[in-house]
Amino acid sequence: MTSTCSFCDLNDHKYISSSDTCETCDSSCKTCSDSTANSCLSCSANSELISPSNSCRACLLAAGEYYDSASALCKACPVNCSECSSSSVCKTCINNTNLNTISQLCSFCPSYTNPVIFSENTTTGSCACADSTKYITLLANGNLSSCEALS
Repeated sequence: MTSTCSFCDLNDHKYISSSDTCETCDSSCKTCSDSTANSCLSCSANSELISPSNSCRACLLAAGEYYDSASALCKACPVNCSECSSSSVCKTCINNTNLNTISQLCSFCPSYTNPVIFSENTTTGSCACADSTKYITLLANGNLSSCEALS
């Protein structure tokens, strides 16, 4: 009788069963101890391991969550951000806010404004001069132009 050996990559959705055969983990697991969804040891990309059930939950990447690789957890995007890549970088905004190209966050201020010059009031949903001794100059189209000293 001839026996053959085969490689079982335990880091790629595989585990060795009690009968010493290479078996496939549940699809949500990256590594596991058996084929059930509650036997995950680690999770597939963009998913967090839920304890004590040892199951994996996919992050809702298009619905206000991102995967934080440092903590291996799904975390909420910043305020008014519907899609993000981290706690400080938004991709798309909600609630009539704009993606500020400087701060990378969603703001009631127009997208081109500098957060050092303009600040937002998230309670009222308005944009104002960061220095309260100044007033906002508006362009004819209603966009913010500058903050000028009060006379």
